[in-house]
Amino acid sequence: WELKKNGKVIHKGKTLPATIIAFSERNLLIESLSQTSSLLSPGQYELSGKLVWKQNDKFQDLSFQVPLNIAR
Repeated sequence: WELKKNGKVIHKGKTLPATIIAFSERNLLIESLSQTSSLLSPGQYELSGKLVWKQNDKFQDLSFQVPLNIAR
């Protein structure tokens, strides 16, 4: 995953494998952000990345891009 502000990558990382059930909410903890000493400043961000899973012994992937608003 990558977190961008104004087109500039400010954080990037990977999450540990997790079970996701189809048609359910996807809440994934981004630990790298919680371990940084600086908090995100208010503003518009973009979170993007790729979900990868195995189905019928074949790996599948789906890219995502989500707007994120931090307000204080």
